[in-house]
Amino acid sequence: MMKMYHNPVLLHESVKGLKIIPDGTYVDVTYGGGGHSKVILQKLGPKGRLIAFDQDRDAHKNKIHDNRLKLIESNFKYLSFFCTLLSSSNEITLLIKSFS
Repeated sequence: MMKMYHNPVLLHESVKGLKIIPDGTYVDVTYGGGGHSKVILQKLGPKGRLIAFDQDRDAHKNKIHDNRLKLIESNFKYLSFFCTLLSSSNEITLLIKSFS
């Protein structure tokens, strides 16, 4: 993993506020350095999923190698299309957007 783009503000507090359901499906629309995604993956169970978006090719150098993560090199304006395509239940537990 490449060094982080930035240190996510209130990282653990914000993830705690998500009240992660281990088998849930989550979406991170600003993957960046993967900081939030890494902590979310630590809280997901084996059936949990994380769909992440980032159109910046450099962000993909930070990809966490985990089969529960699908990192999409695209703008999150295509969120609906990809989530429908990738979510078997078509139910997303929570959408995450971080601001840096």
